[in-house]
Amino acid sequence: GVLHPLASYLLHRGLPTLELRVLRMQQTADILAARLAECPQVQRVFYPGLPGQDPRGLVGTQMAGPGSILAFTLVEDTADAMQRFISK
Repeated sequence: GVLHPLASYLLHRGLPTLELRVLRMQQTADILAARLAECPQVQRVFYPGLPGQDPRGLVGTQMAGPGSILAFTLVEDTADAMQRFISK
């Protein structure tokens, strides 16, 4: 298929800053994952950039970095607990 002209323009417009945006997203995810890992209300953080979170060693071999997606669970795993946590 052929891209719509507006989609082509937007893609072309965003490409020059793509590398910078990806690097900054990864930096932010690194900081957030480290802070969450130290938080007593957080039970577990799932992020390949944390020590022990990349058991197969894919970061650096198949991946240029750990990415910018992370997940976490709270010690008290309820919707109310999550609402209180994100409200702080």
